[in-house]
Amino acid sequence: MSTSMEGENIRANPPVLMNEREVARFIGICPRSVRNFSARGFLPVIRLGRRRLFRRDAVLAALKSLESAARS
Repeated sequence: MSTSMEGENIRANPPVLMNEREVARFIGICPRSVRNFSARGFLPVIRLGRRRLFRRDAVLAALKSLESAARS
């Protein structure tokens, strides 16, 4: 499967838990930005050993919160 097809699949049907790369594809930013946002506390992260996972609903809630803050 090609990378663009994977990206479209992530956006159309995101898994409940996503890694940095999947979150980046899901919201349309680079994986480094996901890492930076999670380090700053903007995106809640679940750490399992060396893996960093993100809950889909938590990512969406964080984006909504950031959007609300930007409008204020």
